[in-house]
Amino acid sequence: MWRTLVQNVSVLLAVIVVYSVAARALWRRPGPLRVLVGVLFGGVAVLGMLNPAPVAPGVFFDARSVVLSAAGLVGGPVVAGMAAAVAATVRLAMGGAGALTGALVALGSAGIGAGYHLWARDRPDAFHPLRLYAVGVLVHVALIGSMLTLPEAVRWATIDAITLPVLTVFPVATVVFTLLLHDVDRRREAEARLGASEARFRQLAEHLDAVIFLADLERGALLYVSPACEAVVGESPEALIADPARALDRLHPADRVEIVEAMVGSAAGRAVDVACRVVRRDGATRHLRGRVFPYDRDEGRVRRIAGLIEDVTDRRAAEHSLRLAQAVFEGAGEAIVVLDADGRVQAANAAFGHLSGYAPAAVVGRPFAEVRSPRHAPSFYAHLQAALEAHGSWHGEIYAPQVDGEARPVWAAISLLREPDDGAVRSVVALMTDLSEVKASEARLRHVTYHDALTGLPNRQLADALLGRALDVAARGGDRVGVLHVGLDRFKKINESMGHPAADAVLKAVASRLQAQLAAGDHVARVGGDEFVVVLTQVADAADAVRRARDLLEIIAEPIELPDGSAFVTASAGVSLFPDHARDVRALLRDADAALHRAKQDGPSHVRPYRPGMTSIALMRLNTEQALHQALLDGGRAFEVHYQPQINLVSGRVVGVEALVRWRRDGQLVPPDAFVPVAEETALIGAIGRHVLRAACAQGRAWLRAGADPAFKVGVNLSARQLAEPGLVDEVARTLAETGLPAANLELEITETVVMARPEAAAHTLDALSSLGVRVAVDDFGTGYSSMAYLKRFAVDSLKIDRAFIPEAVDDHDAVAICRAIIALAHSLRLSVVAEGVETEAQRALLEGAGCEVAQGFLFARPMPADEAEAFVLRREG
Repeated sequence: MWRTLVQNVSVLLAVIVVYSVAARALWRRPGPLRVLVGVLFGGVAVLGMLNPAPVAPGVFFDARSVVLSAAGLVGGPVVAGMAAAVAATVRLAMGGAGALTGALVALGSAGIGAGYHLWARDRPDAFHPLRLYAVGVLVHVALIGSMLTLPEAVRWATIDAITLPVLTVFPVATVVFTLLLHDVDRRREAEARLGASEARFRQLAEHLDAVIFLADLERGALLYVSPACEAVVGESPEALIADPARALDRLHPADRVEIVEAMVGSAAGRAVDVACRVVRRDGATRHLRGRVFPYDRDEGRVRRIAGLIEDVTDRRAAEHSLRLAQAVFEGAGEAIVVLDADGRVQAANAAFGHLSGYAPAAVVGRPFAEVRSPRHAPSFYAHLQAALEAHGSWHGEIYAPQVDGEARPVWAAISLLREPDDGAVRSVVALMTDLSEVKASEARLRHVTYHDALTGLPNRQLADALLGRALDVAARGGDRVGVLHVGLDRFKKINESMGHPAADAVLKAVASRLQAQLAAGDHVARVGGDEFVVVLTQVADAADAVRRARDLLEIIAEPIELPDGSAFVTASAGVSLFPDHARDVRALLRDADAALHRAKQDGPSHVRPYRPGMTSIALMRLNTEQALHQALLDGGRAFEVHYQPQINLVSGRVVGVEALVRWRRDGQLVPPDAFVPVAEETALIGAIGRHVLRAACAQGRAWLRAGADPAFKVGVNLSARQLAEPGLVDEVARTLAETGLPAANLELEITETVVMARPEAAAHTLDALSSLGVRVAVDDFGTGYSSMAYLKRFAVDSLKIDRAFIPEAVDDHDAVAICRAIIALAHSLRLSVVAEGVETEAQRALLEGAGCEVAQGFLFARPMPADEAEAFVLRREG
């Protein structure tokens, strides 16, 4: 029996070899193919039964219990069930007294093995030899127990015969057979896992954008290169495996040393990060980044290395774009805040912090509703949200969030960012541009546009608007409105004598005083250089308006303290009344202006209410001004120069002429007193004066050529504005050069009032004119307030005595004395004397006796046109 048992065990061991080859292929398959494995185990059990150990007639013993229990232990219920079914069926077919017992042995052994297999699932130590030995003992104890089903005649003899070998050999055989099968399974599963892993690796490598390579360091060969290398490096995997040097050729020259060092480092057993560039065959440079690491070692020596390299060119560009976007976001001058779909702040830049006062980090994660400006009602934000949902964007002026609660206007542009697939809102981006400086600039611009720069008072444009509003209120309430046109008296003299800074200080002081006297609802505006308009909204009647105007003039007349002393200024005023005099803004201002003009004619510090007819005078002056403008635009042909001869009282010869301007308007000559004052006030006198100067010089040159005395003088009057012009001396020199008149033949006449207004400036100008060789005469001497001492400082050649100082008769002793005194004074200063307005022989004789050299007047000749004057001059010369 022992020999038979050993033979059975040998069969079992041989079956293991068959199993490791044949069953391996079937074992990998799921489902029904596992049934074939069970059949195979059943066949092995049947082989054991074909060479049994006989115990009694019809009773034999074999190793089927080992095979079937091992089938259950290793293969589980399906394999064990099929093996037991095959073995039991064959045993029943063999017959004999032990047929049923043999079948029970097959079923019991397989069942115990399958039961242990289910229990041992997920237990790592289930196949420990001791545990398997215990199972083998249990299986064969059950086998001996099944012998009780044998016929009684052979039962105990069989039990006695098999107990010792079964309990000593078969449990050990079960352990050995099971471990051998289990080792085969483990190797099979390891190979299966390795194959699956390799399949997954290849699948991953073939679909991965990164390049994976395996290299054998001992042979210097590439074992594997993933397909991505063709897109990344520009070489096929097959080409690189065939010639690994091509990979180095594709490296950027500057990066080859780094890659070699990375290979050396991985060969030394370290994982090395690499970054390099490759130049593809198409010339494109790609940036690569990855890691090279050892994966196969033999006794501490690295045999193989692996690498994972990815193309980061696009990522680098994207990262650069992100950094650029972040830099733009942080450095943007506009405040930017990004919200998520729930209205929470995702990001805010530094400009938002500067604008709002909130630290950007402090608002991130907070609902924007907690920081938005409370200046807008909830309905505004609801409207804004509706506009965003309807159009995807919104822009307009809003108030920005402010940590201090102040209102800061901004121009906001808000946009929704939606998901490309379903259109859901991803983010809300708001850009805000600070408008506070713009608003402040607009306010300053409005103030500059509607206010006087010097005094800060409303200007004429705003005055019209304020007056119009006052008229609307008064018309609804049946009230009166008074309009005062206030003008400072002789302000030009303050400007000329004290300088512009002092004059500006006087204007500001007057403006301040007027503002201080206004009642509620009243207004004051500066509408001209030295003119103001006061709107009185609570006026009882014209007398009340005049009284209040006088009160204002008294306030203005108080001394004004300046850094260099005190200034005294008076003012005049014209008064118009709504609705008594006019009902609209333009007419009321026109009437007040006409009344002011009449008040100034009355003298300083006068108030005049408007009277019918004043406007017609003002209109006449306006028409005169416009006509003068038009005459100058037409080339000045309407201005004629008449000449009044000057006669030497001793010889009777014509020694010169005075050029006097006349204006021919609509075919009629306009007398000088009808247009010269208007020209003086409107600064047109300068252009007229230049026209007269050029005409007189040209005429004087013509008379000299025609035979006039070489010392013949042409006198031309200079206005105050001409004398103040900085280019006067150059203008005179240019006119003399262009007309050819010698400078000594030109005599410029100025009034002593003009000279004394700005004596220092006048002295400088007169010196410059004298240096040209031009003669200078003081006209209307005695009518002003000149100081005799100043005459010594001025470059003056002669004095012209005003007709007011020419005695009417020789018995007017006071007049004669004054006339003689003026002549004597002039001679003492070495000045020649010209008497004006001589009309009688008695006056001529008196002047001649007093030593006066030259005279002019109706006694000798009236002013006459150039052709008549030429005949007079040349006849008297002849």
